[in-house]
Amino acid sequence: MYKNVKLILKDEDKNLKVKPIENYKFASQNAQCIVGLEEVFKACMSYPILFSKIEDKYSAMALFGVQDGKNLFVDDDGKFKQDEYIPAFFRRYPFTYIKDKDTLHLGYDSDCKEVNKKSGQALFEKDGKDSEYLGNILDFMNKFQVSCNNMEIFVKQLDDAGVLEEAVTKINDGKFIIKGFYRVSEEKLNKLDKESIEKLVKSGAYKLAIAHLLSYDNFEKMAKINK
Repeated sequence: MYKNVKLILKDEDKNLKVKPIENYKFASQNAQCIVGLEEVFKACMSYPILFSKIEDKYSAMALFGVQDGKNLFVDDDGKFKQDEYIPAFFRRYPFTYIKDKDTLHLGYDSDCKEVNKKSGQALFEKDGKDSEYLGNILDFMNKFQVSCNNMEIFVKQLDDAGVLEEAVTKINDGKFIIKGFYRVSEEKLNKLDKESIEKLVKSGAYKLAIAHLLSYDNFEKMAKINK
């Protein structure tokens, strides 16, 4: 999705502007993306939600396709299928965060044609201060980052409770196999003792598990779209 990410530097980018992005063609090859905790309850109504665990890093992923490089929910004109939730991961484009040690810096995709120096919303005022537009972008980015951090905590709680298992899902009569993710085992969840369940309920992680399990119905939707 991001072709050429560059750090935003006030001196070099003082004249940078961004025109409205009118479609989501840039997301047409994304078969998955990360979702934050606060949006997962909307996302689970549209897409299957699975979990990723790489060493000690946890996240939740929304799936948009059965093949890498193909988003079944974005048409040839770059429009998302009507009434489906559009994740914050896509709505933040062309912006992203660049991590330097423990610090996050705002960057952008310099290959995005809507980013220019002639027309659009200015990132900086004439006096060099952040524009209101840039302030809103930073607020959105920060909230999304916090939401992803919260998701990491909740998914880890599910893992610590011992209810996560490797997910292997077959689509279109086994023609496509989705693997490399984790899912909640209903059997393991139902076998938790009262104290463990109460702990997950109190933290809110139990609601995440239920939303994730409900999202599995969307695999049927995905299979129909893929025919």
